[in-house]
This record gives sequence, structure tokens and C-alpha cells, in this order.
Amino acid sequence: MLLLASTTKLLLIAGGILLLQWILAVIALYFLFKDKGIKKEIIIWNVFIMFGIIIGPVTYLIKRSLTKKDNK
Repeated sequence: MLLLASTTKLLLIAGGILLLQWILAVIALYFLFKDKGIKKEIIIWNVFIMFGIIIGPVTYLIKRSLTKKDNK
């Protein structure tokens, strides 16, 4: 019974992380393809966003916000 409770908690945490990764990845990919940068750079960012769990999308969104401020 105790094992079942800990497994359920672990699955809920993993599900939450997966949902957060999916939402962040969709947002980051939307902005990535909206920006229409250099093709090679888009491919590298795309792979990093999809496989860098949580860190990939957050890194791209931070980079994008910093470069948008520099261009204004």
C-alpha cells in the first residue's frame, strides 16, 4: 500500500513536469517560428527546445526577451 502511494505521487510529479515542458515548448516554438531567423539557428533551437526538458524552452524565451529589448 505504501509503495502504491509513493508511485502515485511520483506519477503526479512526472505528469506535472511533462505538462509544464509541453506548454513551455509550444510557446517557445511558436515564437521561434514567428521570428523567422536563420534556418540553421532555428533547427538548433528547435532540437534544444524539444530535448532540453524545461531548460530548453526557458533559455530560448529568456534569449528572445533579451534580444527584443536590445533591438528596441
